[in-house]
Formats: sequence, structure tokens, C-alpha cells
Amino acid sequence: MDCLSIARAGGSTGNRLLCQSQATLNQWGAWARTNPLWTVGLLLGALIILTLLWRVSRSVIARQREYYEAKKRAEGLLRASITNEQYQQLLSRGYMEIPSRLYPGYIYRIPRNQQRVQIFETNQTVSSPYSRKLAELCIVPCDPVPDADMVLAHKLMIEADEQTYLSIANRIG
Repeated sequence: MDCLSIARAGGSTGNRLLCQSQATLNQWGAWARTNPLWTVGLLLGALIILTLLWRVSRSVIARQREYYEAKKRAEGLLRASITNEQYQQLLSRGYMEIPSRLYPGYIYRIPRNQQRVQIFETNQTVSSPYSRKLAELCIVPCDPVPDADMVLAHKLMIEADEQTYLSIANRIG
């Protein structure tokens, strides 16, 4: 039974779709035979596009793997570079507090993720302890870096040369 007789007999939807697909394929085959140069060009173009897509997907996967490895190394370096108390504070509160050496009573609150560092003025007297936020500091790296590297960079810059850190950072508030 050919497609024409199936269409006249009102065959099932599956048979009609099969016949339509076969007819379309026959039309493409006829076009390819009458236009061989176009056919070769289209096939080469499709091959080039598939090759490029394959390479791009491999490079994206490789970049993701490299970033994951960088995050692991950064976390290890952070863990080895700060005290247990600071690391526990970072995990439980989501930030680490570093006291100012230039301004007594001021602390820097360095967040776990890449957000702004906050400056707090504190007074720990027994009668009336208080803490108020004075400002936020923003430093953005030129290239993407793991969060743990930024935490450690903020900590080391504040402890090593607080005045330069304050002059580099954009102050908000």
C-alpha cells in the first residue's frame, strides 16, 4: 500500500505522518541530486557548526572544572591562614570581624560571600554596650576570584596596611 492510497483511505495518524515524512525526504533527495554543490556546502556548514559547538561545550566544561578547583584551593588557603575562631565565626555568622588598628573601637565585618565590608563602631563597656554601622567598603577584583580568596584578601589588606586599604576601597555611607 503506497502513501497515496493510505491518504485516500483515511489511515491512522501515524501512517499519515510516516507518508508525509517520506514525501518530504523524497523532495529533499531530489533537490540534493539537482543541486550537488549546495548540498556539499550545506553538509560542510553543518559539520563546521557541530565541531564549533563541540569545542565550545568542552571549553565551558573545562572552565567550570578549573573554577571549582580554584574554589577548593582558595578554601584550603583560607582555612590554613585564619584562626579556628575566625573560621567558625565565618561559617556560623557568615562574616568575620577584624578589629581596626588605626581606630580603636572600630571593627571590619568581612562577609563570607563577595559583598561589601562593613565598618562598625563598638563600645563594649559593661554599662551600655553598643555597635553601630558607620559605612560599607567596596573593593571589586578585576578578574573573577573565589569568595574565600576575597575574604582572605580583605583580611590581609586590613591587617597589613589599613590606611592603604581605606584609600583604595570605595566608601559607601
